[in-house]
Amino acid sequence: MLPNGTPRHTEIAAQLTPGKKTLRCSQPLKNVRCLLIHEPVSICTKKSVVTDAHNCQPKFTTKLTTLQTGKKSFLPRQAGVNETTESRGINRDALWWQKTIQYFSCNTHKGIAIFIADTPINLFTQTTLLNVMDIQRTLDDHDIILMEAAIIESLRRSGEATLHPRLANALLPYDEPGKKALISLYQRYIGVARKHDVPMIICTPTWRANEERLSNAHVTDNVNGDAVTFLKEIRETWGAWSSNIFIGGLVGCKNDSYKPHEGLSTDEAKAFHSWQINQLAAAEADFLLGITLPALHEATGIALAMSETRLPYIISFVINKEGNILDGTSLERSFQEIDAVCSRAPLGYMINCAYPSFLNAARQPQSVLSRLIGYQANASSLDHSLLDGSETLRTNAIPDWGDLMIELNTTFGIKMLGGCCGTNHEHLQYIVQNRNAKPVR
Repeated sequence: MLPNGTPRHTEIAAQLTPGKKTLRCSQPLKNVRCLLIHEPVSICTKKSVVTDAHNCQPKFTTKLTTLQTGKKSFLPRQAGVNETTESRGINRDALWWQKTIQYFSCNTHKGIAIFIADTPINLFTQTTLLNVMDIQRTLDDHDIILMEAAIIESLRRSGEATLHPRLANALLPYDEPGKKALISLYQRYIGVARKHDVPMIICTPTWRANEERLSNAHVTDNVNGDAVTFLKEIRETWGAWSSNIFIGGLVGCKNDSYKPHEGLSTDEAKAFHSWQINQLAAAEADFLLGITLPALHEATGIALAMSETRLPYIISFVINKEGNILDGTSLERSFQEIDAVCSRAPLGYMINCAYPSFLNAARQPQSVLSRLIGYQANASSLDHSLLDGSETLRTNAIPDWGDLMIELNTTFGIKMLGGCCGTNHEHLQYIVQNRNAKPVR
C-alpha cells in the first residue's frame, strides 16, 4: 500500500440500482477513505431517512436520488456515527474528486450504514480500486520537486536518436537506439533527484502524439499508452525509491507553440485533444500535463477535457518577457477563466519554455503566485523569435539561470522546478546543490 492510501479506479463501476436498500458493513466505518461495495446501496437526501426505533432499521420517506457511476470516490472526515439529522462536510480539498460530493452523513445500526448525500455519489466494488501515489500530498509535504530538463532538444543535438518530423520523440520507445537514448536521458535526470532525495517528475514523450498526427503518419500503435508503460518500467528500476517518481501524461497544442494565432478555439481544442488525453488517462499516468501552450482558448479546451478524467492535471503556458502568455492574455485572467469554467479545476499552473526572469514574479499578483506551482525554464534569456529554429545552442550561464530558479522557489513559492530548451542535468544539479531541499514537516 502506498503511504497515503489514495484510491485509483481501474474499471468503470457497475450501474448502481436506486431503491430501499442499505449497505451491510462488516465493521464500523471509521476513517473511511473510499467505500467498497458488493451490492447496491441506497443514497438519499438527509430529510428522506428516519429511524425505526423498534428495530433500529432505517426507513426511506422520499424517493432516492438517482445514483451515477464513474471513476470517483470521496474522503469523509469521519464516519460510523449516528447522524440522520445532520450532514457532515466532505474533505473539500480531496484533489481528484473534490467537487463530487457536497455533504456526507452515515448512520449505523447493527452493522447497517446509510450514506446520505445532497449530490450523486459514485461507489465501486473492491476490484475497481488500486492505490496510487499522490502528487498533491507530495506538493504539500515538500518545498521543492524536480522536473526533467530538456528531452527533445537534448536528443536533437546529441545525434543519438532520430526524431520523427511530425511526432518528435513519440516513436522512440519502439526504436532500439532511440529507446536507449531516452532511457539514458531520463535516468540521468532521475539520478540527480535521487542523489539529493528530492521527488522527481518525468513526462511521457507524447508532446506531438495527438490523434491527427498519428493518423497522418499511419501509426496504429497505442503510442500514448505505451509511453506511460515505458516510463513505469523506468521508474521500477529505482526500487523502493520509485515512490518518489511521478509520471506526467504530456499533451501539447495542435500547432506551433510560438504562434498563438494558430491556436484552436475552446470547443475545437476540447474535441481535438480528448482522444489523446483519454488514452493517457486510461494508461494511468499519475497526472496529466498540457504544456507549451501559447493561447488561452486552446488551453481552456485542454483543461476541460482533462477535467473530465479522474486524474489531477496541470496547465502550462509559454510566456513573453512581459510575463503574459503569448496571445497577450495575463496569467491572472488565464488562471481565473480556466478555474471558473472547469468542473474540476487544475491542480495548478506552470510556465515552460521561457527564461525564469520572464515571469516578472515580483509584479505578479498573489492570485497568480498562489496557483503557479511549476516552472520549466529555457536556458537562454533570448526572445522566442530568436531561439526558434536556431542552429546554435544559446544559453546563459548555469549559475545565472539557477539562481533565478531558486529565487522562484524560495521567494515566490514555486515548488516544481525543471528545465526546457537548452538545459541538461547540470542545470538540475545546480538547483538542488544550492538550495536546501528538505521535506516540509
